[in-house]
Amino acid sequence: MSYELPNLVISAISALASVYQAAMDVSDRLSSVKKAENRLDAPLKRGGKSLDVIDSDLLKQYNKKIREQVTRHIDSLKRTPDPNLCQSIADNAQKNICFYLNEIKKHNKGELTTHQLRNWWDSYRCDGVACQLSAKSKPYG
Repeated sequence: MSYELPNLVISAISALASVYQAAMDVSDRLSSVKKAENRLDAPLKRGGKSLDVIDSDLLKQYNKKIREQVTRHIDSLKRTPDPNLCQSIADNAQKNICFYLNEIKKHNKGELTTHQLRNWWDSYRCDGVACQLSAKSKPYG
């Protein structure tokens, strides 16, 4: 019986240490997620003074829509063996992505100042006739 009380105290301290460590892990994870979100937002804010023209929340939403379209395009191509359907998917992705990129340019003095936005512009050939969308055009899909 002489060892029961010290063992109980040591077990309680060990349990408290485990709870504290778990709480710190959650705190570290939340901090890491917040830092990652800030790193993702940073490229949208960098790139020149003309980017300050567009509202940051509006830019985030357009960027989110573009990323969704790119992801949908990639996922669809992975599942589609038919070349005609692949062409249709690629055409729709081009129209949608170029629509959102044109919207960013419209709200930002005609500029796409981040490297990623310019890459999407080039990759989806948004200078082409197929992507010259009017202000009244709606994205497809």
